[in-house]
Amino acid sequence: MLKALIYGKRTLWERIGVRIAAYIVLIIMLLVPVLLEYGLVNDLKIRIDEYKTRNVAILDLEETGLPGNTEGNINSYGGAVESEDYFFYIKENLKLCRSGKDFENETALIDKRGGTGMSYLNTAGEWVFFTSGKTMNRMKDDGSRQETIYSMGYLLDVHLLDNWIYFISHSDRFRLYKMDINGKNLHSISDKGIRDFSIYDGRIYFSHEKDGHGMLESMDMDGGDVRLVADILPFDFVKKGDTLYYTDSRDSNLYKYRLGEAGCPEKLVDRVISKFIVSGDRIYYSLKSEDVGYPGKGLYRIGLDGGLSEKITDGDWVESMSSIGDWLLFHSGEGHGWGTLKRIPAGGSNII
Repeated sequence: MLKALIYGKRTLWERIGVRIAAYIVLIIMLLVPVLLEYGLVNDLKIRIDEYKTRNVAILDLEETGLPGNTEGNINSYGGAVESEDYFFYIKENLKLCRSGKDFENETALIDKRGGTGMSYLNTAGEWVFFTSGKTMNRMKDDGSRQETIYSMGYLLDVHLLDNWIYFISHSDRFRLYKMDINGKNLHSISDKGIRDFSIYDGRIYFSHEKDGHGMLESMDMDGGDVRLVADILPFDFVKKGDTLYYTDSRDSNLYKYRLGEAGCPEKLVDRVISKFIVSGDRIYYSLKSEDVGYPGKGLYRIGLDGGLSEKITDGDWVESMSSIGDWLLFHSGEGHGWGTLKRIPAGGSNII
């Protein structure tokens, strides 16, 4: 045996073991694409995640038909939300605050010293929902009873409606998922890679590409009754009546499109947009900066029909625009750190 090891020779059983190990590796390599294609790996992850959340308290909230946050706020990562009694907003990425409707009596419900930031705030009844890294969490609106209801990976465009949460799964080919507010009944409702989605009038509007061709479609809340809406590929879209406001996924310019008409989209801003939000009868937007990532450069305002843009500030790193009450909130600052939370009154220009 010692001689065989010295001279590099293997025994019969060693050769058999090596061959068996090689076959096992080969079989695993062949099976992985098949398991991914049929979603078996993701199904296993779902079962594991459901086991992790087995002790989460079961909530059954009153169904009001009201969304947990506005489409415009969600498009800008849901940095603020309004409930019946309070404002909730994120400051410097790591602090989740609650205040009255005049920003009085501010209280930090969560104040992290480091780690992953928070985003996609939603409210329902006396509960606040938010993401933090790869988890979805909830807590009472006084900061108590904080629980994790999902931990399978990054969630994008998180919408809450009645007792259901809808989101794009970053870890599962950008497919659209839904689960209840207790982290149960998690399942995909579309096998397409979703570019963006919003919820209006009991239907899900979503954009995706097929054979290099952009499409905006709608479906019911369970993924059925799919209908073509328009031959466009919108991102961060907001629907007001029959008009759609969006940035085009190809040039990132700002457009509006009248649904149900045969005309072409109308370009409102012929510059590369970082983020925008519709607030009242105005559109606020920031321009894409040259920095890495997607920070905005400056804050501008135009009417719903376009026109001459008004510059509010030429500050750097403009992000997390949210409309709550009669206010527009946004972060801006200098350098590569998180900016300071600021606000302006609706229609005004005085930055606080």
